[in-house]
Amino acid sequence: SGYYGAIIRDTQTNTNYLVSRGTQVTSTDDLIADIGIVFGGQTSQFQDAQNFLTNSNIAVSVGVGHSLGGYLSQGLGIVNNFEVITFGSPGAQAILNNLQTNYAAQVANYNYGKITNLVAEDDPVGNYGLHLSGSDTRFIDTDGIVDQTPSGIILSALADASTLIT
Repeated sequence: SGYYGAIIRDTQTNTNYLVSRGTQVTSTDDLIADIGIVFGGQTSQFQDAQNFLTNSNIAVSVGVGHSLGGYLSQGLGIVNNFEVITFGSPGAQAILNNLQTNYAAQVANYNYGKITNLVAEDDPVGNYGLHLSGSDTRFIDTDGIVDQTPSGIILSALADASTLIT
């Protein structure tokens, strides 16, 4: 399916982070996943990510991801009840319809305030779709950011949102 993620442990705080990679434009699987999100919010990468998380037997406290990875992180956070921080992720309201079938209790009981979306004001991906009701979506003014590459915007967002990660 193309899912790529890793669990990273902060040894100072003993916090486990699930990091999910965003779309690789050279990956057919990722592009198919993106099309699935556009047409109904569904992607086969979600189940592969859930299987990866389940098989790891590691309790995750925070999920993070950019773009596609942020979208997946939101669904995983809901199902596994952990905090989520996304960067330039499309709105994930559509994923709830897909999760209702197998994870209705988790969808109903999740505290959506545990999701923070960091979105550049001019980012077409981050501004696509409806962000989850109750989540904290913060728009980043990219005027004055010298490095307009995705990594430059993410670093600027991290600097602006350092209290989220400490």
